[in-house]
Amino acid sequence: MAQTNVGPGRLVTELAGLFKKEGIVKPPQWAAFVKTGAQAQRPPANPDWWYVRAASVLWQVYRRGPLGVGKLRGWYGGKKKRGTKPEMHYRAGGKVIRLCLQQLEAAGLLAKEGAGRKVTPKGQAMVDKLSNSLRPRYEKKAPVEKAAKKPKGMTLAQHGVVGMTMASGPSSSSANAQVRQRPALEPSAEAPAEAPAKKPRAKKPKPESAEAAAPTEAAVPEAVAEKPKKRAKKVAGMTLTKGQRPVPEGA
Repeated sequence: MAQTNVGPGRLVTELAGLFKKEGIVKPPQWAAFVKTGAQAQRPPANPDWWYVRAASVLWQVYRRGPLGVGKLRGWYGGKKKRGTKPEMHYRAGGKVIRLCLQQLEAAGLLAKEGAGRKVTPKGQAMVDKLSNSLRPRYEKKAPVEKAAKKPKGMTLAQHGVVGMTMASGPSSSSANAQVRQRPALEPSAEAPAEAPAKKPRAKKPKPESAEAAAPTEAAVPEAVAEKPKKRAKKVAGMTLTKGQRPVPEGA
């Protein structure tokens, strides 16, 4: 299996532009109206689709050759919508693929071998040359390592170091380690102003006993204190209260 330096999509696009520029393949007159297979609903929307299909056929033969029309029809086919029925795979049309193979063979890029076709040294050289020319354009550049930035720390003055005692001689390393730190700040002579004293909250007076807290009888209104008594009814010499039924005499 052949290997290239760029992806197949980019390589096929560049090959299609090269075919159109140099006139290696030529689309027929009916190319603007025909579908690529039974699975397609409309013709291709790209006006240069013939060059793209020819470049794709050359790439497939370059990569997996030798190949014939039947094998390529299965690869370029697709699923067809059948209404309420499940979708089914249909092979692509053979006329387009066969004519592309014939035009590439006439240009010297393909040659017959058995029941199929294989890529010629001229066609292989064209694909390899184009792939090598596209490599610098699409190759990912290695990220440039940036120099490490110095950490934004505190200076010696911010740390409280006023100066350093530098010494020379064999014991300079031990002498340089001696650092005189800034003495602690002395409290100011002026005493801070005293905060104003808070006033105590006034406490509510509590009742001395439960009897004092209970309301007196004088405070209760007379209408609430004394309920009216039920009136009695007199029926035929009988005294009845509300809710009682009269009973005749002798019963």
